[in-house]
Amino acid sequence: MIKYIFKFVFIVLIMGTSCSYHSRSFSNGQMKKIYIKQFKLTYIRMLLLKGYNYSDAVKEIIGKDNSGFAEPILFEEDYHLIDSFTTIDNDKMKLDSIEGIDRAEGAQGKRPLGYLIDIMKSKFLDSLSKSQYKINKKKI
Repeated sequence: MIKYIFKFVFIVLIMGTSCSYHSRSFSNGQMKKIYIKQFKLTYIRMLLLKGYNYSDAVKEIIGKDNSGFAEPILFEEDYHLIDSFTTIDNDKMKLDSIEGIDRAEGAQGKRPLGYLIDIMKSKFLDSLSKSQYKINKKKI
């Protein structure tokens, strides 16, 4: 059941944002900032969905969130890359959850928010989004 929900969410994300419209009315610097912000936001959303096992509560929060750019910015390849990395991140959270069996009561289980903070502090997401921008710069 979770696989079907994931596929549905993933297809909706791709269909809603994989159009080839990229406005030329922005300067290169503005477009870079928009792209990087949208990339990071999409990564965070997907990581939260996976980290909380596609719970209805997280889907509702993400559904009501109006952060990001209204027009499609990312490419299909971006979504595939984000999906791959967030799957790896989710696997790491699962492993941490298993290893955390000896933690204090109440501190066991997956810790998606803490993991997300660690990702943000590590600058990994900055580096990944900037690399993808360089790859896609000519298409934008």
